[in-house]
Amino acid sequence: MPAMVKSTDSQECRFCFLHHCLNILPTLECRSPTETYQILMSGKSSTDKEILFDDIEFHSETFQRPYQYLKRQDTHTAFDDVNPSVSEDDHLTCLNVLLRHCGLNDPSWSEIYHFVSFLDKQLQDFEKSNFCSDAARESLPGFAEFVLRFLIQMSKAS
Repeated sequence: MPAMVKSTDSQECRFCFLHHCLNILPTLECRSPTETYQILMSGKSSTDKEILFDDIEFHSETFQRPYQYLKRQDTHTAFDDVNPSVSEDDHLTCLNVLLRHCGLNDPSWSEIYHFVSFLDKQLQDFEKSNFCSDAARESLPGFAEFVLRFLIQMSKAS
């Protein structure tokens, strides 16, 4: 790791490289999910050097399927209209739901991604299951909701 010193500029607290030739390298700051949530809540715009919630990931089915199921579970609404190919809400709302359900106090992006990926795979199997289909709801009332709650609980990190 190159040696760095704290900037003497009183307006901004940041670090600079000791060797000026290293300043030509790109510097990016990857914010944690919790920091990203706080930045989005405050309404501040991010700089070009900050990486927040990636837009491609937000719109992906891997994130949208778990988000939509978790949101419907929170609001106690039917989950038969989940469509992961259509993005719902915004980055802030999605991140809020994922942070509340992942099971960790201050998760990294990697931990959020693994939680979402695992839950997404489980939900894909849930959608294909004959036992959780519309046809089985008449014979097994409440079973699909039970399975869904179990899958969400099982996906949480502990």
